Amino acid sequence: MIFEPSQTVNPPAMKAIALPIRFVLILIFVTLVFSGCEKEPFYSEYAGIYGTWTIRNISGGFSGAGFEPDFDILVITSRMQFSIYRNDTLLADGKIEIIEQTSDNLRVLFKSKDDFGHMFTGLEKEIRLGNDTLILNDGCCDMYSYFFVRSEVYADEKYIQVDKTFDILDVATYNTGFNRYYTSLFFQNEELGFITCYEGSILKTSDGGRTWNEVETNNTMPLYDISFIDSNTGFAVGGISSCGGTGCTVPGYLMLKTTDGGETWGKVYLPYSPSEFRLIKFINEDTGFAFGNGVRLKTSDGGMTWTGFSIEGIKYVYDLFFLDDNTGFLTGIQGQLLKTSDGGETWQDMSLETNDQLYTVMFLNEQTGYIGNGNSLIKTTDGGLSWSTEENSPSGVVKMNFTSETNGVVFGTRTYASSKWDVWDSKINLLIDGKWYGDNRVKFHGTPFILDPKHFFTINGNEEISVIKVTN
Repeated sequence: MIFEPSQTVNPPAMKAIALPIRFVLILIFVTLVFSGCEKEPFYSEYAGIYGTWTIRNISGGFSGAGFEPDFDILVITSRMQFSIYRNDTLLADGKIEIIEQTSDNLRVLFKSKDDFGHMFTGLEKEIRLGNDTLILNDGCCDMYSYFFVRSEVYADEKYIQVDKTFDILDVATYNTGFNRYYTSLFFQNEELGFITCYEGSILKTSDGGRTWNEVETNNTMPLYDISFIDSNTGFAVGGISSCGGTGCTVPGYLMLKTTDGGETWGKVYLPYSPSEFRLIKFINEDTGFAFGNGVRLKTSDGGMTWTGFSIEGIKYVYDLFFLDDNTGFLTGIQGQLLKTSDGGETWQDMSLETNDQLYTVMFLNEQTGYIGNGNSLIKTTDGGLSWSTEENSPSGVVKMNFTSETNGVVFGTRTYASSKWDVWDSKINLLIDGKWYGDNRVKFHGTPFILDPKHFFTINGNEEISVIKVTN
């Protein structure tokens, strides 16, 4: 065989490799071209919309009650497809169409060939997206809201609790018999307790919350807090810090005192201030503090006399906690945290770099402490120099008590899952040996009181009080 000089011959091995390499290069080129042309349909604010979502409830409508969901799972894919399931059975699927999108607002349409659900498909939905939550609102006049949580998060073992009621908790709920706006709750022991009311009244129970009666106060100004220093002597505080109309006089703050175990209450006469008290707390039988908007008083003789004192920079006090007669902490708005080492004579500013309100504070010792804010439970192990969020802990914490770093009770909201599809919230949350447990029998956590590590009380917001006991 004779070859022309210009011809070349590939060895057999080279022929075998040349075609695949050429094919791979073409494939890579095509992939790059088409992937570059594909545009992400959602703005970055909504990038977390993809995934599997478990529906928790549907609220709204003309009655506001909503209705029970008729599906369990919503799946949203990056190709703008959605699927709806119940018990692993596909009920409907289709395409998501964007109607309007800005950085602050997203309206979409769930289009499906299946006529599914109570107005879920076929109507526009406004989307709100959190880290692990998705809310879809109807745009129609009765405005239903669909609330979802991300399924992958709550399928983790650390969120699983088989039963919605916790077997070591005894929860009893009693009707108070009074239609009042309750502002605070205080129990001296398991049987004797008090409720302050915005209308100026005080309610008392002597049988652990089963029955309540109104005691004598001769007062109509709002009361916001109550505290006792022994079985007979206690104080309630409140007042009015503003008024309207020409020539009005601001009523100012109010303090009431009882010396007969709360049966009757009389006014404590203090120098006038156009403010109102929101918090009163005694750290022992002699020393107590009363705080309001722009007013701070202290007593060193069991409430016989009260004197004003100042704390530089403090705007509003939410909570006060003392480890002993000398060491204490107080929290306020916009991350304000202060510490005293001399019983409240002087205060050190240890504020956090945050705009969060610090609603409650507690320390196990001078190094280890906890703060509850509107978003999370945070912890320090260096005396308040640095803080970190407690993993898996409740949010919206308003009251807490820890006996160790792995055991405590927190009134706040935490989400649990009892199965892959069933997700629920608890307002009371117990930390036992480092694991969280909840109970859905406790419906509210706005006005709780912790008597000791095994006895808790909370007002449910509908003339009811829950009495909670740890039984083990």
